Amino acid sequence: MSRFEILSRGQVIGVSDLETGDPSMGVALGRFHPSPLYETVRPVFMLYRRATDPQAEGRSADEALLTRYYQERDALGLSVRSASGESVGTQWVHIDDYSDDLGMEGLEVSIAVDDSKTHERFFPDRE
Repeated sequence: MSRFEILSRGQVIGVSDLETGDPSMGVALGRFHPSPLYETVRPVFMLYRRATDPQAEGRSADEALLTRYYQERDALGLSVRSASGESVGTQWVHIDDYSDDLGMEGLEVSIAVDDSKTHERFFPDRE
């Protein structure tokens, strides 16, 4: 497996092997290992957690908070770079952050690649 850098506005916020995925959906995901810069963007990903918190007494997702999350996430300029320095075309990058409850085991990154050729090129063995 090769290591991928996750960037915000060109700065590395963490790395992942993106060790699993779903080729039919064009998705790759894996454990996320944050860099110190992750703390500067972490509040955005905590919005998602707050909006979808399953512990919130049976309520459905907070749509207003989800909309805010997507706007703020998109403003981060997230991108993915391969170990060889190539840009990986993505539709979106998302970090699930449950590290407050689960420590480092509670961090996962998922990406949707821009097309099937990108998935075949960078993630041929992920299923």
